[in-house]
Amino acid sequence: GDFSLVTLDKPARPGEILSIFARGLGPTRANIDPGSPFPADPLAKVNGPVKVTVNGASAEVLAAVGYPGTTDTYQVNFRVPADAVK
Repeated sequence: GDFSLVTLDKPARPGEILSIFARGLGPTRANIDPGSPFPADPLAKVNGPVKVTVNGASAEVLAAVGYPGTTDTYQVNFRVPADAVK
């Protein structure tokens, strides 16, 4: 909730929204030439499905977009599932 890193001392909580950064998620819905940076407006949404699991539980993916100004970095926002934290 405060944009701080998740650590052993400050673990994620059920319902919390987290962001991860990934590479290689493939094409986006915007017509962007390969090797061109992702735009900031509008954000380039990942074309295919993106799945996130947390401790074996499926998480709700809220957004998966090309990170603006990069060519192969994506930001994925997801909600920590209630049954993922043990």
